[in-house]
This record gives sequence, C-alpha cells and structure tokens, in this order.
Amino acid sequence: PGQVGQKVVKLHEPLLPRARQNVVFEFGYFVGKLGRSRVCVLKQPKVEIPSDISGVRYVEYAPGWEDLVTRELRVALVTATTAVSD
Repeated sequence: PGQVGQKVVKLHEPLLPRARQNVVFEFGYFVGKLGRSRVCVLKQPKVEIPSDISGVRYVEYAPGWEDLVTRELRVALVTATTAVSD
C-alpha cells in the first residue's frame, strides 16, 4: 500500500492503507482483459479494497493463502479446459 484513506461516509473511522491510484487503474486494465471471473487477488490484511473492482475474488495474505490460491487456479484451469473442449 502506498497511501491511506477512507470512504467519505466513514469519516469517523481510522484511515486504512490502500493501493495507489495508478496501481488500481492498472489492475482494472488487467481485470478488463481477463474478465472478473478469471482474476484472483492476493491482498494484505487491513488494506482497503476499492469499490469499483468489486466482484473479483480476494485471498488474504495470511497463513494458508497458498491453498486458497491453488484452489482458485484449479477452478480456473477446469473452466478454461472445459471452454477449449466445447
């Protein structure tokens, strides 16, 4: 995270770390090219998630994250294999 901030409606809450705007923009391009259903984000705990990229799978960078990402990759591979064979 390169910045801190908060949602306008939550001004009484503490500031949270968040990604810089250029990173969010580039991430949006990446999601646009692949599609939301084909993206899984590995994110640090307590980092604000931008609302404009909702619908993307997030996995917290915490113990056990490897298993969760592996599961997401397997689902994506099965989906891709099924799409190719159809």
